[in-house]
Amino acid sequence: RNETFMIIRDSYANEFHRANGHLSMEEFLKKLNYPIEFSNLKVLEHNFLDLVKLDDMMAIQNYKFGILFCDKDQTTENEWLGNASGSDSFEKFLGIMGDKIELCGWPNYKAGLDVGETRASGKYSVYTTFLDHRIMFHVSTLLPQDLKNEQQVTKKRFIGNDIVVIIFKEEGAPIITKTRSQFNHIFIVVQEDP
Repeated sequence: RNETFMIIRDSYANEFHRANGHLSMEEFLKKLNYPIEFSNLKVLEHNFLDLVKLDDMMAIQNYKFGILFCDKDQTTENEWLGNASGSDSFEKFLGIMGDKIELCGWPNYKAGLDVGETRASGKYSVYTTFLDHRIMFHVSTLLPQDLKNEQQVTKKRFIGNDIVVIIFKEEGAPIITKTRSQFNHIFIVVQEDP
């Protein structure tokens, strides 16, 4: 059986591809219509240790997750994004998730947040590490509030691009996860156990 196999790893996942016949890498990628510049590719010697090093380099080390606060009687994304602060329970939850860090001059993983003097992403965020992974949370109540914009575009720019969004809801708050983002895939709803 004459087949060509290829695993393509990008920042989201591994993709396994198979084609009939023996194809060069360039022929294979062209057949897949995969958008890649061949001049950017590097030839890797047939050495197992080189493959292990490459796999280690490609492993994702940094993660970003959105966190929204849903107060009682709030049912829309605009209401959740419009919260400038959360409850004591929400603050307790943030303390469990990680450490509240000052963004200005932050030296570690930034998850796209502005760590300069302008404070365009707010003054604080929540950050943690787990094993060798760095995790930054885009917390809706810590991102800058735009009083002139009901949709809170700045907040949505960050949280709307997170694959995972954690929604902290106050007891009795209904949750309907109708958000308008092509990137949000997983919604985790939590509330304090009374």
